[in-house]
Amino acid sequence: MSLQDLPPEILYEVIWQSMPEGFENLMMTCRSICECGNSFIKTHNARKRAWRHISFRNVHMHLSALIWFHQIAQEPILARYIEVVEFDPNGVEFEPGFYWQEKALEQKKLQNDPLAMKKIGDFIRRSPYLRMAGIDTQDWMSNMFSYLKVNAHYSSISENLVFTFILTLLPNIKTLIRPKCLKYGIEPWRECGRPHDNLDVWLVMEAIRRNIGNGSQDAALGKLNKLQVIGGADYDTKIALRALSCFLAMPNITELYATDCMATNDNMMGIAYEWYYPDISSALRKIELVHCCMDGGGIAQLLAHTPQLQSFKFSRAAKRHGDGFDWNAGAFVAAIGKHVGHRLEDLAITLEDLDGRVTEGITSMREFTKLETLDLDLRVFDMPSIGPGEKCALIKKAREEGHVPWAREPIPPLAQILSPSLRRLELFRHSDAQNLDLLHELLVDFASCRPKALPKLEDCLIRDNGLPHHNHVEYEGVRWEFCFDAKPRWREEFYDKFMA
Repeated sequence: MSLQDLPPEILYEVIWQSMPEGFENLMMTCRSICECGNSFIKTHNARKRAWRHISFRNVHMHLSALIWFHQIAQEPILARYIEVVEFDPNGVEFEPGFYWQEKALEQKKLQNDPLAMKKIGDFIRRSPYLRMAGIDTQDWMSNMFSYLKVNAHYSSISENLVFTFILTLLPNIKTLIRPKCLKYGIEPWRECGRPHDNLDVWLVMEAIRRNIGNGSQDAALGKLNKLQVIGGADYDTKIALRALSCFLAMPNITELYATDCMATNDNMMGIAYEWYYPDISSALRKIELVHCCMDGGGIAQLLAHTPQLQSFKFSRAAKRHGDGFDWNAGAFVAAIGKHVGHRLEDLAITLEDLDGRVTEGITSMREFTKLETLDLDLRVFDMPSIGPGEKCALIKKAREEGHVPWAREPIPPLAQILSPSLRRLELFRHSDAQNLDLLHELLVDFASCRPKALPKLEDCLIRDNGLPHHNHVEYEGVRWEFCFDAKPRWREEFYDKFMA
């Protein structure tokens, strides 16, 4: 029996139940079905416009969330239209005060409506994810309600509960822009040192992750493929990378864009990172990290579990209280090469704020056998290599008798450092911290060695935000571009895309 043979009232119900995922394809199957469901088209399109992309402003999240929960409790199908969720968005102006005054009035009206609050409470308690996590649903609901009030006192614990419960309702979300304020809310609870504060949140997040892994068709976050964690990209903001642990282990998330992440395993004063799931690998194919503070030990923990990674871009910055004062660029790149060097096709390593010095520089990238595009800050070459065993840092150590001081002469020419698979190279010269001597040394015999050492290289560009000194560079067959106050091009694109 075909759909056209069904009685009109049954066909009507079939079309209604197909919304939103299958509605449009079903309506295009034949004229009779389209005519039967024609009355739903306006409703479907209105829902798509209103619900495809939703935002929660952190400062007023308690006002909008209760109203939102009431709408979803009345019409659960609305949550299935959501594809993008944005918490505490950057670059979006807040609505005027009267807008939130109206929201407060609407919320107060809800709070004073016992039937509406009962409906929301029942909706929360019926959550399959709360039951899968084995937690007290009544206690969860009470803590959420303590936050979802007009003039409610801020509570990071209750805010985490609200954030996590929203995630349980989103089977079709594709992009999640996570709030920067949730630094520790969903860390593996045994690692954050506050198990009683966030254990329930962690258990629910784990229930979501396991349900996706079990192949459930309607799994919350089951279609999520892009995670954005965008903070201020500044000196003060720190986001523990381990707070993303549960997301990074989900089998469907293939892209990560983040700022201000911390993973400093080699620094006792930093925020360490350890991959939490020894038997699970990440599905990540693309990672872009801006204004982050990480070292070789921290990045190794992540990249050792990303077997499908093809693109990695990293912009390094120091943070307040001495986090990342000095940076070992050589060990950092060596860790990348060890774990994903044979797979990466696109790599960028640049620097932003550097309070101290680069303690060890890069001397070889030959392990990147599939690399096609490379963006590097010249400063990553500027200090002793891993080989000689000498470091340059703020704290000087006593040297043994007969020690020979390091000089720049041991730096190999650029043509010997790079992988022969390379097709495009862009170097960034920061004039305030880099003189021309290093550049000249790297480009020794570059033009003559290039055909044999880099046979696939099609384009080589040096982007300089200092004064023009391009005669030598052009002579070596390298394009030169002067851009006053410029940043590495990939980082400018990141800022334009996510932070404008």
